[in-house]
Amino acid sequence: MNNYLKPALLALTLLTGNLYAASIDNTDNIDTNELYNEVIAESEETLSYTVLREGWFGGIGIGGHATSFDLDNYTSKQGIASSLKLGYNFTEQWAVHYTRNASWYSAFKDNYISGIMGIGATYYFLPEQETWYTSIVAGLGDYVNLDEETSVTGTAFMGTVGYEFAAHWQAEASLMYTDVEDKKDVTLKTTSLQFTINYSWY
Repeated sequence: MNNYLKPALLALTLLTGNLYAASIDNTDNIDTNELYNEVIAESEETLSYTVLREGWFGGIGIGGHATSFDLDNYTSKQGIASSLKLGYNFTEQWAVHYTRNASWYSAFKDNYISGIMGIGATYYFLPEQETWYTSIVAGLGDYVNLDEETSVTGTAFMGTVGYEFAAHWQAEASLMYTDVEDKKDVTLKTTSLQFTINYSWY
């Protein structure tokens, strides 16, 4: 059911119930207040529904992260975490998607991004909302210096545990690992723990 139709249908149902209750002769052995309450209950039951996860979807998320490095002169950094998903729900519980997650932070007076661009799959434990889900993503990892406009790439993996607490809204905890190598053959490995609040269109 279209979200925009729900308020209109509810108003129409309540109006119908009011008119019907008002049309009943007060001398009849019918409690109009009880009838009105029954109409309300039936209206809410009829119009309550679960938004289905089906077809194409897109999602964005924002939150925070803590990122650690395998280099001696690097310490753990914190900053903003971002998330982007574009994919397709094959069922109400299975989806595949392109995912772009990134950790934004400052180090050595420059601004950096460590991230993943890859293909992932998500499994929801229940077809309804208010359910846990898990995701796994594999693909290209990147390490970007935003000030110098340079980047290096490698491999990356990410695992996610999330909870869809309302239709379209999710809270996620993700562990992202990247392994990149620059032009001097210096390997940089990062591990990011991200927490984001996401919104999905489906």
